[in-house]
Amino acid sequence: MKITTRKGEPWITVPKLEPLAEPTGLAALKDEVARCWGVLDLLDAC
Repeated sequence: MKITTRKGEPWITVPKLEPLAEPTGLAALKDEVARCWGVLDLLDAC
């Protein structure tokens, strides 16, 4: 993180992060959720 100024005002700059590798169990979790719940519209879940 770096604090600078832009147009005379304080400005915080945050460097971009490298994407992380997908967790090992994520695919299995997605499959299990799809098996149990099927495909839900987001509005139906709220």
